[in-house]
Amino acid sequence: MLFSKLAFALVGSVVSAAPVTSNFEADPLLQISKDQADSSYFTADPILQISKDKAGSSYFQADPMLQIAKDHAQSSYNKRDTLKADPILQISRDQGASSYFQADPMLQIAKDNARSSYDRRSNFKADPILQISKNNGESSYFQADPMLRINKDQAGSSYFQADPMLQINRDNAASSYNKRSNFKADPILQISKNNGESSYFQADPMLRINKDNAASSYDKRSNFQADPMLRINKDNAASSYDKRSNFQADPMLQINKDNGQSSYFTADPMLQINKDRAANSYNVRRDTFKADPMLQIAKDKAASSYFQADPMLQINKDHAASSYDA
Repeated sequence: MLFSKLAFALVGSVVSAAPVTSNFEADPLLQISKDQADSSYFTADPILQISKDKAGSSYFQADPMLQIAKDHAQSSYNKRDTLKADPILQISRDQGASSYFQADPMLQIAKDNARSSYDRRSNFKADPILQISKNNGESSYFQADPMLRINKDQAGSSYFQADPMLQINRDNAASSYNKRSNFKADPILQISKNNGESSYFQADPMLRINKDNAASSYDKRSNFQADPMLRINKDNAASSYDKRSNFQADPMLQINKDNGQSSYFTADPMLQINKDRAANSYNVRRDTFKADPMLQIAKDKAASSYFQADPMLQINKDHAASSYDA
């Protein structure tokens, strides 16, 4: 809460809107001010859906995810004129050394080593998302990364140079990214190499799963048998994801079954929801998220049908309120 208040105190004089109830007042991922949550939350931008008019004043002034300064938000994020190189983070090279993820819990890049350490990952000593040890940063990038699974031999030469999603070098983009030659055990997407090129994410705006199989393959998770992101196998989709029985060591959510309800996301750098407000603020108090393309929660259905149609989480409506926390 202190983090969000500080972020928006600096820009409060630039843009104002009718006050509405706030969700996620201390959420470093979203960083939405309570005054603008209902009207401006992710209305245009296909990545984060932030309207261009609100960008300059309220767009993530101190967001550890992107670190865009208020002065450059409207021009660099919306117009993308400075976002010439990094298609994932889209930070201009001139600003990289000084402001690029100074204390980002997502990537853990020090300001002095932004250019060198982003590729070599020399300061990724204990990144729980990427799982890179300091000794293996350069040679075995993502050696045990449950997110990307890139083999060590390809790390130095093909580190994500062209692919807007993962930045795989341009020469190998078609073969290695679509056919998954390097992605033999990709736990996020779990796409077989035979179907990579033809059906790789053609329709789904989040994950681009082909349109013909979106409903069946993504909901039933037939390809997601060992996904460390969701931990859902096709037979246990409804029970295991809602009850979180197999989320005992999920590096993304860090929820163990015993502490699910009381300490959900106590110190999670992704969501930052404190334990006292987890039950009501995370699941119930989403009344301002009327058209949230990230969460897809309608205000009337927040408590009962949490993520009823969310392609990321796919929690069924009957178990949402009780099983998402428990």
